[in-house]
Amino acid sequence: MVNWKTLNIGNVENSILSKYHPNDEVEMLKLSYSIEKHLASQKRKIACAYLCVTSKNNANNINNKEIT
Repeated sequence: MVNWKTLNIGNVENSILSKYHPNDEVEMLKLSYSIEKHLASQKRKIACAYLCVTSKNNANNINNKEIT
């Protein structure tokens, strides 16, 4: 079983915002893009972990069935 907490998907905006001090609209747009990229990366990690777990479960189910 995957421990979803280890994927660190919580409080993304706060962790990124603490690194920047945006002064104008352009900086805010850059920051927004940075947050979007980070979230997309986290979603990919979750999808990969999910596929990994389900494919292992499927392989185990196939191995545990009797071949007739």
